[in-house]
Amino acid sequence: MSGNPRHLYRSILREISYHHDDLARALLPKYIRDSFDRSAEILASLQGENDQILHRDRLLSYHKLGRRTHSLLIRANAGEQKAAIRVLKYTYGRIGRKSRELMEPLLSKEHHPPLVPDVPHTSPPKILPQLAALAAAQTSIVKRIAPVIPELNHFKKPFNKNREANMKKRAFNEGVPKLMPPIPPEELARLEQLVTGELDQPLIARRARPKEKILVVAGVVLGEGETDEGEIRRRRVLENFTIGHHLTKSFRKRLYKQILGMSPTLVQVDSEPVFEKNKRPDQPPQNRGPRWKVVYSPLRKAKPPVEGLEEEFPEQVVGPPPGQRAQNKPKDVGESNEQPRD
Repeated sequence: MSGNPRHLYRSILREISYHHDDLARALLPKYIRDSFDRSAEILASLQGENDQILHRDRLLSYHKLGRRTHSLLIRANAGEQKAAIRVLKYTYGRIGRKSRELMEPLLSKEHHPPLVPDVPHTSPPKILPQLAALAAAQTSIVKRIAPVIPELNHFKKPFNKNREANMKKRAFNEGVPKLMPPIPPEELARLEQLVTGELDQPLIARRARPKEKILVVAGVVLGEGETDEGEIRRRRVLENFTIGHHLTKSFRKRLYKQILGMSPTLVQVDSEPVFEKNKRPDQPPQNRGPRWKVVYSPLRKAKPPVEGLEEEFPEQVVGPPPGQRAQNKPKDVGESNEQPRD
């Protein structure tokens, strides 16, 4: 392994400072700093003679993760759509650490009673109504977080309680991390303004480098003061990079529109009273309490309006509403399409 972790750390922060999103420039450096600090603490605890191999393997894996992060930011700033979407997912909490922070209020610390008496590990996790509503609205991502348990097994005997508990835990632990958490209202409003163009963020110009003196470092031609490893790695990444896009305003709006389509919100609605069966008419109906509904922004699929369209095309040439066929004009009595004969 070659390279100084400090150089890699500074290169990552420098690449973040050139990102076009203000929230990314403010949020991602904190996560990168915490990640490097946490990795340094783990490596500092592995200084014994028996931990030399583990220390080397951890150091290699951390350095590889840092290089991949640096490459991702380079490609995102160069206009690669896949890398740009991934950076915005980290920024708005669709994946990564922020996603787990947004999902934490929906997770209950309590568990159901054990399915097997006096066996604590058979207690399945408790699913809150907010989490159940969120999972029901994202069946295309996660099929279910609570499996359907049959009453009888293949041999027509009662289903094993230990297996039932394991199935419920597995479905919950595998499905919840894949869900898209609800986005805060202020970030949702920000995304809608970015999609409609009301809010525009100017691009950050990359700082100019002197070109008076020419140096050759590791086969890369650099100017004076460009001997850092981050610049060498950035140019090598861009040499093999062919699927870029100019970071125009329309391109950035399309990126934000994809993020908006992944950003649900939870709305609390009052449930209607429920009349139970086999209940006397004089008893009042039960109220199940508040329910939760998942709502997406209407702008995630809407097309931007075209200004001046009504002026260019008069009302007479506008076609019928969608889903309706144009009806033929009724003919007058005696009117015929036949041409008069001579």
